[in-house]
Amino acid sequence: MNIGERRFSRHCVAALVAAALLVSGAFGATIIVPDNYSTIQEALDASNPIDTILVRPGIYNENLVFPSWDIVLISEMGAMKTIIDGMSSGRVVTFTNGTGVGSVLSGFTLTNGTSTYGGGLYLDDAILTLENNLIVGNTASLYGGGVRCEDFATLILVNNTIVNNQAEFGGGFYGGEDSISTIVNSIFWNNSAPQNQGHEIYVGLGTVDVSYCDVEGGQAEVSDTSGGTLVWGSGNIDANPEFIAAAIGDFHIELDSPCRDAGNIGAVHVPVLDFEGDPRIADDFVDMGAHEYHIHLYCRGDIIPSTPIDIMVVGLPVKPISLLLSDQYLDPPMPTLFGDLYLAPPFLYEGFIGKTHSIDGWRKLTVTVPAQWQLGDTYYIQARVGAWYDLEAALTNPVILSVK
Repeated sequence: MNIGERRFSRHCVAALVAAALLVSGAFGATIIVPDNYSTIQEALDASNPIDTILVRPGIYNENLVFPSWDIVLISEMGAMKTIIDGMSSGRVVTFTNGTGVGSVLSGFTLTNGTSTYGGGLYLDDAILTLENNLIVGNTASLYGGGVRCEDFATLILVNNTIVNNQAEFGGGFYGGEDSISTIVNSIFWNNSAPQNQGHEIYVGLGTVDVSYCDVEGGQAEVSDTSGGTLVWGSGNIDANPEFIAAAIGDFHIELDSPCRDAGNIGAVHVPVLDFEGDPRIADDFVDMGAHEYHIHLYCRGDIIPSTPIDIMVVGLPVKPISLLLSDQYLDPPMPTLFGDLYLAPPFLYEGFIGKTHSIDGWRKLTVTVPAQWQLGDTYYIQARVGAWYDLEAALTNPVILSVK
């Protein structure tokens, strides 16, 4: 599982929470998991209307049931680091009979859910904004492997990545009776319906409005034969999203992804940040899916002494990469010509590690965690992409290495 990662500082988390609050209109108490409650469900059960539940990174083996009142459920460090695993023992999230102006679910991976309806998420007679989530590897025996929405429910689904889900009808998404779903800036890929009934999206008796989305197979993979209403809007494409490594759960998009800069910047509820804390809007454009392409740094693998991890650097093509390692963190950071420096000198390591690839602009460096690192130790890495004399050179985000 991916290690913990901090993009800018605690101020970045505050911005993400504030954006979610604006979407929902919520201004209640803030409950932190696992600080205040060890599980997300315990926090939901203890919540009051318009509270915010902030979830720290980790894997949470749970089958969540939302309360009927408005709640903001948001992760601290995004979907790559915060996984809700349904353990194949039920759907991951259930939300029925909601009241108020609507809840928010932001920045999670929803996976391994199983149910008759809505393996990943089931929304019934409630209002929900679903943003910056990875909905991956869920199953429904009938309707909506990834998501099912029905019975006067209202769903805004914006900047999500929905892949590898399966159902008899609507492998990725099912819009059922009297529901209204607005789907924008999202990716539906490699979902399946064995009877060829809407591999990606199925429109039941509801209304489904799809725009600026990458849908595998295009409108042909959206079944709307049950009497519902499909609004196939502007900006939809059918093109391989070019994930860096979907087979191992890495859904970052590459530099040449057709989803890059292809979203609608004016869409309803476009998030402020993406699924790992990068600014959502870059150069006046927005990407499709949960990830926004930026120069940045992330890692794959647990930090265990004498075991390998992958250090991933994303940038522009053919740029030299210098890596910094420190055991001290600056918050607030130190401004430099290349951006904010979060690592405090003297550095434990500073050196050139190669160049980004000439086509896709990223580079993987596989290293072994030092044997002398001890359980509980914390280190920080940051990279500069580009030479010191390069006007395009920039410092990436910092990444936290917590030894397990």
